[in-house]
Amino acid sequence: MSYHLLSAILRSSWAIDDRFAFAHGSIVASLLNGQLPANTFGSTENSKSLPYLICEDPEEESGKPIADLSSVNSESIAVIPVLGPLMKADQDECDYFNAGMETLGNRVVDADNNPNISGIILYIDSPGGTVDGTQAFADKVKSCKKPVVAFVDGCMASAALWIGTSANIVIAQNSTTEIGSIGVMVAFADMEPMWQAEGIKIHRIMADQSADKNKPVLDAMAGNYKTIKDRELNPLADMFISAVKTNRPNLPDSVFTGKMFFAEEALSLGLIDSIGNFQSAVDTAYTMAKKDPHKPKCTFINPNISTMNFPLLIALLQLSAIEATEDGIFLNLEQIQAIEDGLKANAVQVQNLISAHQTSLDDANQRASAAETALSAAEDLRTSAENSRSEAISSLDEIHPNIAAAQDIHSKVQAIRTILSNKTGSSATGIQSKNDPAAKTDGVDWETLNALPHMQEHY
Repeated sequence: MSYHLLSAILRSSWAIDDRFAFAHGSIVASLLNGQLPANTFGSTENSKSLPYLICEDPEEESGKPIADLSSVNSESIAVIPVLGPLMKADQDECDYFNAGMETLGNRVVDADNNPNISGIILYIDSPGGTVDGTQAFADKVKSCKKPVVAFVDGCMASAALWIGTSANIVIAQNSTTEIGSIGVMVAFADMEPMWQAEGIKIHRIMADQSADKNKPVLDAMAGNYKTIKDRELNPLADMFISAVKTNRPNLPDSVFTGKMFFAEEALSLGLIDSIGNFQSAVDTAYTMAKKDPHKPKCTFINPNISTMNFPLLIALLQLSAIEATEDGIFLNLEQIQAIEDGLKANAVQVQNLISAHQTSLDDANQRASAAETALSAAEDLRTSAENSRSEAISSLDEIHPNIAAAQDIHSKVQAIRTILSNKTGSSATGIQSKNDPAAKTDGVDWETLNALPHMQEHY
């Protein structure tokens, strides 16, 4: 009853996050032991994994799961869930149905070909899946003529990342969303020791022409892993990495080691374009879809360019984002005219500001020059005053030794007063001449003293 499911699980190469594989190992063991998992949804597909529509028309019903996208009647965004472990073909064993990558890819193609669908959102929460089927699904996403947004809610790892990065834009739900696991590995259980313990001996006999038959696995069972790496794992890893680099050409080498990243680090590395809720994915899809149908097809923006880099240009053009092709960012005639009109509207104001600033600068320069001239004149006056003061002090010092010994002007004036009050002589006016006998013995230079301006007074 579950033979096909077990065969698909055990024979396939998987590109899947290892944590998920280990966590579900018990389910595989139960299947091997003939224990079927409990049936939750019956033989029909879980409604949560069915496509549904987001409609602008309020009369249309948004969010209703539909199995056939051809029934769309109005311009809509198709949401196609990509959930859980991915396998190439549909799995309907154990009374359980899970859409395979062929079906999911066909849903993308149907949505892209439907004239009433404007854009596509891949709602991704998947740890990855089988290598077989991944590239075909990713190619269908990449070849869409309509814009495709990958919205990651939970996890986008390994094969799911190969598929998700084939979309035009990748948006992560929040900071705990995980993205990555770009790499290839294989794990298998060697049952031979158990069988040998039961007395079962296995003989493998190759034709003479078939020396390489199953060699990678047989070498690995013998402990030599080089063959399986060289022939299977490394070539698959090269193809995986090459596909992701084609989708996102500027990624650093650090993302290709198989590591998982939380959303903020994934954003900084270029694995995703933004972090936002589901409504932001819907708005992005509509923004990408609303363009002139006569223009060449544009993607929303180069995956490694953020719209936050152009906030002023976006505001000027009154857009929510800027569209770009692989060759660069292009503007239509109306957008170019809007830029030109905006520049013209501000040109006179800018010129007036420049003129006003130049006038202020010239005035400041003139005032600075005048201040420098006044400062120079003041310096000259100060120098002249200091010279006059020095000459006056020298003249006073020559009058009498007591005046010369005084340390400051106040002391020198006091010395002069003392000399005058102690003068000897018969002149009632207090003025002696050099011919006065007393003048010859008092040590005062009466000739210089009598020549001072305030001494030229007649009594």
